[in-house]
Amino acid sequence: MADIIDSLMETTVSSDVLVMRRVDKPALLRRLFELGCLYSGQVLSYQKMPGQLQDAGNTTTLAHYLNLLEGAGLIMGVQKYAGQKVRLKSSSPKLLAMNRALMSANLRLPLDEAKRLPDFWGRLVETSVGASIANAARGRSFELSYWSSRNREVHFII
Repeated sequence: MADIIDSLMETTVSSDVLVMRRVDKPALLRRLFELGCLYSGQVLSYQKMPGQLQDAGNTTTLAHYLNLLEGAGLIMGVQKYAGQKVRLKSSSPKLLAMNRALMSANLRLPLDEAKRLPDFWGRLVETSVGASIANAARGRSFELSYWSSRNREVHFII
């Protein structure tokens, strides 16, 4: 697991994202990546993200960095489904690691222990399904979103 974190994840962030695009706060981008892996399968508002990040940026910067990470195939923010574009822009993204290993590598939990944690196991399964759909959607003419209202949720909408 440490190999995944140290070699693959850091190399991808450093070579694929930081070299190809201008990033004014690379530490913030790296921390957002870690946060996306940690909170994969959960909705986290841009307003709450700065509280989780040491080097907080504004919501526009965070949204931009999330798009860069998505372009590199690392994590993405799945937008809430809404019939109106105005409501869509104001929604909080559901963070999604685009590979389940990105989520589980940071936690270092053995499989049998992960299965005994219902919330974590549910997010792990949701991340696996979502990553499969998100990767299939890349370069195609459909989008991935989620829907929730009160205590009801549809994890993914194509």
